[in-house]
Amino acid sequence: MSRRRFLATTGITAGLAASGGLLAACGSDGNADAQKTTTSDGQARGGTNNAPVGPSGKDIDLSRIRGGKTIGVVSYVSEVGTLARGIKEFHRIGPEIDWKFEVVDAAGDTTKMGAIAQDFITKKVDGLVILNGPSAALGNRLQAATDQGIPVVGIWNEPTNGIEHVIYPSDWIGMGPMLEYVLQRIDYSGDVAVLYFDDNTPGVQRRIMWEAGLGYYAPDVRIVEKVPVRVPGQIDDARQKVAAMLPKYPDLKAVLCGWDEPAMGALQAIDQSGRDDVWVTGSDGNLETLDLMRENPGFAATNGADCELMSRAAVGALDELFNGASRESLGPVTTVPSVLVTAANLPPRGQYATSTILPIYDPNA
Repeated sequence: MSRRRFLATTGITAGLAASGGLLAACGSDGNADAQKTTTSDGQARGGTNNAPVGPSGKDIDLSRIRGGKTIGVVSYVSEVGTLARGIKEFHRIGPEIDWKFEVVDAAGDTTKMGAIAQDFITKKVDGLVILNGPSAALGNRLQAATDQGIPVVGIWNEPTNGIEHVIYPSDWIGMGPMLEYVLQRIDYSGDVAVLYFDDNTPGVQRRIMWEAGLGYYAPDVRIVEKVPVRVPGQIDDARQKVAAMLPKYPDLKAVLCGWDEPAMGALQAIDQSGRDDVWVTGSDGNLETLDLMRENPGFAATNGADCELMSRAAVGALDELFNGASRESLGPVTTVPSVLVTAANLPPRGQYATSTILPIYDPNA
């Protein structure tokens, strides 16, 4: 498919954004088999009795998890594809373990996150999941959860401000292969631009990796602009900002984006400009991204995040905390590294790139 034909298929992204359908899109693939992939050691994924390794190194056998729990999920902005996938996975496994997941979306307003958490604590939920967003936005609200014995687990956060355990992909790890791919493709020289987002831990890690890796390791690479992206509205915002950028930099080679949705907007701007010499990278590897990569070579690479595994690992961590584990015994973080995806290793249509839990620090070793 030519780059120009992308203009005829921008409904993949623009239609989703216009309808607020990113959440629906991530939950609409309808392919249960896509969840039942295998890990590198051959272990089945997504089934009741063959779940992945848990935060403390044990298998998470969902059939043995105690039922009757209500979990409050504070979602930073549910229209972002990765968060939508995580929420979908909670709802998928909820009936299996007799847990109810109540999700409240802050819609990108960090000031709402603490209030949502406080409401859940007042309702006396059994556990809390903080799904993305800056932990600092929670202020001291989670102290009330600690006082009432309500365990708190984060996904895509940092283990601070009362969050006892965090599940995240660690972009210190995941961005390494992406950085190497970009450097090799541009032959260690030339102009690039960076679109970033600093209101969560992965966004900060990704920006720092671009700045440090390109600035220190490849002095002949010039970051011509570093531009923050607005959330919500990330696709349109990225398209407008890249459209304004392109005429100023005729030698621009690539636009490196903090996650997939700004990359989609950036690619729309590039194709609308008629240029076919600029490509984009993203991060997260949602299904619509992988389909777009098959159709348009301008979307060169993404980091596939295993959001479903992160949700299951969060369930495992909560279950261990319910059963007497502590932050000290679990360790602060469960790492689920992302996987570099390019045209060379796209997964089968309808399937995500998958990962395994990578132990970084074991407090019991």
